[in-house]
Amino acid sequence: EEMLRKREALRRGLSHMLNRKLSAGWNSWTEMVAERAAFLQLLRKGVSFMVNRELASGFAGWRAVHERALEKSAAVTSSSRPFHAAKTIEPSIKKSQIPLSMGARDPPH
Repeated sequence: EEMLRKREALRRGLSHMLNRKLSAGWNSWTEMVAERAAFLQLLRKGVSFMVNRELASGFAGWRAVHERALEKSAAVTSSSRPFHAAKTIEPSIKKSQIPLSMGARDPPH
């Protein structure tokens, strides 16, 4: 029984050592396949731009106009915020102001 247990442990260890190279080979192959797929995708994209040159040019123009519109919208929104903030802060300042008759120098009566 002891001998069988030791033999099984040796078999598992040897199997692990043999399969380690197989596993490393598999991992490197899958990495190569992923890199090749990414490269082929870039090639397809480049060829698509070359074949559909007019479409790509129109799309690039639309993107530029759209980005400018977004920037203008953001500028208008950000420039109107200080006015809005001043309107909301002003009433709270008025409420918290101390009357002149109760200044720091004059004790309350």
